[in-house]
Amino acid sequence: MKNTFCVVSKRFRKNYIHRFTGTKSLFCFTPWSPTRRACVYLATNQFFDYIVMTTILLNCVFLAMTETVEEAE
Repeated sequence: MKNTFCVVSKRFRKNYIHRFTGTKSLFCFTPWSPTRRACVYLATNQFFDYIVMTTILLNCVFLAMTETVEEAE
């Protein structure tokens, strides 16, 4: 594939290589537009994994609760 680019990130003390397409995303974002660069940075960031895992664990805790919390709704 000639329209790809790679990003190397360090997660959990290991180096990972992420491959992204070099074509326009959503027909308007080029590979080097600031919006797409921010999204690639967010997706390859180690702390994003922590936030996702924390959200999943909190969701499991709230689903396991037997009493409903009226304030949450």
